[in-house]
Amino acid sequence: MNMKRFVTIALLLAGAYAMAQNPTTTWPYLYDNFKPGVIYLQGGAKSEVMMNVHLRHDQLHFIDNDLVKQADLSNTLIVSIGADSFIPSGGELRKIVAQDDNGVVAVSLIGDFAASQETGGAYGASSESASTRKLSSYDANGQVNRNHMLLLQEKENGADLNIITTYYLIRSGDCVKATRKDVSASLSEEGQAAFKAWLKQNKIKWKDPQSLLKVVGFLSENK
Repeated sequence: MNMKRFVTIALLLAGAYAMAQNPTTTWPYLYDNFKPGVIYLQGGAKSEVMMNVHLRHDQLHFIDNDLVKQADLSNTLIVSIGADSFIPSGGELRKIVAQDDNGVVAVSLIGDFAASQETGGAYGASSESASTRKLSSYDANGQVNRNHMLLLQEKENGADLNIITTYYLIRSGDCVKATRKDVSASLSEEGQAAFKAWLKQNKIKWKDPQSLLKVVGFLSENK
């Protein structure tokens, strides 16, 4: 099966899911707990495991004998977790937010650990020392190869973690950051001129997945 069919199958898989309301530096995951999911591999094979998306580098973690492991996505087409679908791209596991016959709009979800370090300290403690304590569990040990339940118990011990979202346009294996500058830079000189003219006729909202699908369509017809 080709990638388009796998995307379609994954998007049709409905299921209840819950995004973590407050991911923290000790629980830097997209979901409040590990969820049943399916990894669709090249060649048609698939693997069903309990999984979650780690917000440090958009990596897929799964549970193996109660231990958290990091998945190798080199042979992966699509990952489905509940109603959400993800595609490996640029070394990250990016969430699919829109797709059509021309390609995919996906979003990178990365935890803002730098901002978490700026948390104010209590009772005269410096922000740096306070944040160091909150980040120590992550920095010293990380989550890989640790017991899943122990990590869950430590969730509330960390600093709140905001998520940075970055949109990407993916088609036929090519990926470009969803900004006017990056799209233009990916085109030939002739394509850049066509893109400039096209934008005058198409008002693109660069944070709107459905609007970005129009740019994917343009890229499918221009280089």
